[in-house]
Amino acid sequence: MANTYRRLVAQAIRDNGGYSSYHTKFPLSFNVSMYRVNLDKDHIRKLAMESNPAMPDVQIEWDPEQMWYQIQDQLVSSLDSDCYYMMLSDIARRTGFSVKSRFRFYRRIKPGTTAWYPAGIEGWEVVNPYIDNKADATFELHGRCGKHLCIAEFEGRKLSGWDADDLADAIETDDSGQFSNSWCQRLYAMILTWDKEFNPTAVKAEGEDLAADQYYQRAIEKQDEINQRKKEAEERAFWSERDVVTI
Repeated sequence: MANTYRRLVAQAIRDNGGYSSYHTKFPLSFNVSMYRVNLDKDHIRKLAMESNPAMPDVQIEWDPEQMWYQIQDQLVSSLDSDCYYMMLSDIARRTGFSVKSRFRFYRRIKPGTTAWYPAGIEGWEVVNPYIDNKADATFELHGRCGKHLCIAEFEGRKLSGWDADDLADAIETDDSGQFSNSWCQRLYAMILTWDKEFNPTAVKAEGEDLAADQYYQRAIEKQDEINQRKKEAEERAFWSERDVVTI
């Protein structure tokens, strides 16, 4: 199996092709461009209504260009999420990893005492719920508008500076154990996972979902403002009528 994972990950790296610029190069890169994200008001309103049928039918301000930058910031911030460092369950199984205990939410420290994640209580230990199949990787965004998500490091090994073919060749011809079989196995599983998570189709879906949620929140806020103004108008009318009656 050792040679199998070396061969598989080497081919996956070649298929990926990586990314090169004037300053550096990476053997693994994923296209996360937002060019296909449709932030047109009518389109996003339709998505928001599909997700939230009870959304108020009110007019809100919506600037697609401004939202583009806001959604981009949200997508970049989401790269810190643990989910992007976890193998997808089907891929984990297919590449020989167990997913039986993928999550844990507590650990007994002493009889009668349990530490939850996050602990939230002084003196309790914070326990990371992700105990299996979580990769140690470093992402970097390169290219115009950061459309190339590059893998700069993986499991303690620096990848920036390699091009795809050179790294693939080095893995296949490694006789010194520089690239362990377990490292190759984990990288292969994560490449398959990232192929599904980092592509223009996935970015389009996530970006438009984020925009739809923003639209819904703004509609709720707008309806609250309308309700508040209506309430204040009714109160003014009530007290005005009382003043007339009193006079």
